[in-house]
Amino acid sequence: MLSHLTVRIRNYSPEEFTVIQQKEVLKHQSRLADVAQLLQEVFSVPSFLIAVAHFSNCIIVIAVMVDKFFQGSHYVFLIQWIFMITNSCGGLLACLWMAGRLPMEAGILHETFRKKMRQRLLSVGRKDETRYEKELAEKSNFVLSGCGIVYFQRSSIAALAGTILTYAILLISKG
Repeated sequence: MLSHLTVRIRNYSPEEFTVIQQKEVLKHQSRLADVAQLLQEVFSVPSFLIAVAHFSNCIIVIAVMVDKFFQGSHYVFLIQWIFMITNSCGGLLACLWMAGRLPMEAGILHETFRKKMRQRLLSVGRKDETRYEKELAEKSNFVLSGCGIVYFQRSSIAALAGTILTYAILLISKG
């Protein structure tokens, strides 16, 4: 919905992007922020539990797989563990990738709005118009979290991958 709103802003010419259209964009963005807040309230605990389950499973499966791999286990056993780690890592990656798209889309919306406002100012040249650019910037950044502990952003993927590998190595070295 954020990307549709961004496309709508891009389709306006600077002359068409009047205060009325700016206000409509702000209304739609505000409704979307309300929906994102509702999603956060409803799915905060379940998303946290799902992320923790996938995270823990990734660590354990990697540790067991590497430990068994070096002991010369049967290839069927290894294939089974590879499917399990693909499931766990895929689930965690999907959570972060999809929920992490929301703040990116909000940033693109804000930047598109700001560019259109600048184009309008250069084209029309009226500084006395009401400008909603600051109001759009002050709204929610649409970052979802699991209980306020795990923030679902795409930039978290690399950090979680490093953490999973570190803990898996620690489990292997203790075993």
